[in-house]
Amino acid sequence: MESEGIVLDGAKVFWQGLKPKLKAERGILGLSIVLAVLAALAGIHILAVLPFWIVLVAALLKRSIPSAEPMPEAAPRVTETRTDSLIPVLNALDMPVLVIAADETVLFQNTAAEKVFGTIPPESYLSARVRSPGILDMVRETIATGKVNQIEHSERLPSDAVYVVRVAPADIGGDVQSGRVLPADLSRHLADPPHRPDAI
Repeated sequence: MESEGIVLDGAKVFWQGLKPKLKAERGILGLSIVLAVLAALAGIHILAVLPFWIVLVAALLKRSIPSAEPMPEAAPRVTETRTDSLIPVLNALDMPVLVIAADETVLFQNTAAEKVFGTIPPESYLSARVRSPGILDMVRETIATGKVNQIEHSERLPSDAVYVVRVAPADIGGDVQSGRVLPADLSRHLADPPHRPDAI
């Protein structure tokens, strides 16, 4: 007798768990029913359509329901607290400076870099804003070897401009991917008229 109660309770729990899944997937389930009916009307035998539809429904209902709970915010990175004293110094520089983590994400940009590149969201990838393969390869090489690199980068449009791009590692300590952060100094070296503020 007790096992029958357990089975009935298990079935009740199964059907109660199935309700939110059916509700969440109702659009896709309705579309799959329409497609199955259209396939049957097109001349495909119902015994060929039915197994595929059952497998599709089972796969849809097996997926997890997206939670409505908000995701907790990530803990602040160690570099943000350790470089707070350097922020005024970096903002005082008149040359654009980007602080790049070892995973090629931009951790900080000074005010001169904001004028040149626009605001780069923190934790965004450098390759999303800097499109030059030469500069990106130089950054990757500096991350791999830990050596300072420098190149001259030229832009043709809308006017000719030449920039000196320098990448150097900086050891900040902490646990942020071996503690190395790369300040990329993107300064204008030579330029034909007029200077282009949004280069690189």
